Amino acid sequence: MAPLAKLATIALMIVSGAIAAPWDTTSRHMTHRVRSVGPQKAQFQSYHPPSTFETFGEGIDHPLTKRGVKDASSVDAAKAFLESKLGVSADSISHKSGSNSDVTEHEYFRQQLNGIPVANAVANVALKNNKVVSYGASFVKPKSIAPTTATLTKEQAIAKAEAATGGKYNQWPTAIEYFAKDSDHVVLSHVVQVQNAESGEWYEAFVDASTGEVVNLVSFVADASYRVVPFTSQSPDDGFATVTDPQDTTSSPNGWHQYGTTTTTATSGNNVISYKSSTTGTTSQSSATNNYNYVFNSAVSPATSPNVDAARVNAFYVANMIHDVTYRYGFDETSYNFQQNNNGKGLDDKTRIFFGGWTPIGRLGFLKLPVFS
Repeated sequence: MAPLAKLATIALMIVSGAIAAPWDTTSRHMTHRVRSVGPQKAQFQSYHPPSTFETFGEGIDHPLTKRGVKDASSVDAAKAFLESKLGVSADSISHKSGSNSDVTEHEYFRQQLNGIPVANAVANVALKNNKVVSYGASFVKPKSIAPTTATLTKEQAIAKAEAATGGKYNQWPTAIEYFAKDSDHVVLSHVVQVQNAESGEWYEAFVDASTGEVVNLVSFVADASYRVVPFTSQSPDDGFATVTDPQDTTSSPNGWHQYGTTTTTATSGNNVISYKSSTTGTTSQSSATNNYNYVFNSAVSPATSPNVDAARVNAFYVANMIHDVTYRYGFDETSYNFQQNNNGKGLDDKTRIFFGGWTPIGRLGFLKLPVFS
């Protein structure tokens, strides 16, 4: 098992470093995500503008230092750096929050246009010893910007959000924000929170203040969580932990529980189906929004509940992690990896891994999971 732990360590290093450069703007899977919403599983596409992340080793001077300004605050220093680095004006940068420690300062910003924040255009700057050590940004340069006056009323926007999601407005104050679309146009939107008590869904909906279209949804509920042996551990003897949303959004842009228009609530998904005896013998979510909290009991047989469920969940997690890690190494759709749906990247669909606890007559990719002892 040691090689697996080493692979996980290397993979984490690679994943961390892979974003230290501009994203490939030709890849929609880095900027877009399809989400199934509400009782009718309506499909909505979220968009995040391409971002850049860069590190500077021990750090570089920010513009205020170069101008001879002493004792500048971390907010002012970070803002001056973004103005220079991104070529934007001071009034287009709005400070949102920050955190400081004895070692570093981290400042977070939003782009704003006409004095209105752009919801999905953000930036961050890290400073150490009054030097910039890293920054990230997804600011936009739109072709057009919508007027600052809304055509739809707040009440009309709430009705649109409720109809689209199947939820109800939760009385949280609405807001007006811009939203950058993938067409390089920025639209004015009403920001409305809606919740569905039955399904446990909770969204922040961005409703175009001119057309009524829901242009973006942000989920406030964890999409998935798994009680598992962490990927960097070797066996159940090392202990279990609950991991939340562990998927790599580059390798698995729609998460682990969606392929095409199908969303699952069991240990089956785009990359893997984890089961015992037959492919119908999967483990279902223990609670809504794909939470899998099954406690392993070493005092009872591996073939009894809850150990069977704990095993299927852990197998699902490990196989998906390996999929996402090896994807970063180049084992992707063009290299004939294992996926039920290739997200429009061609080659053969319907090749996900069958991860079985018992030995069936296998087709496609198949892994047999022995009993741990």
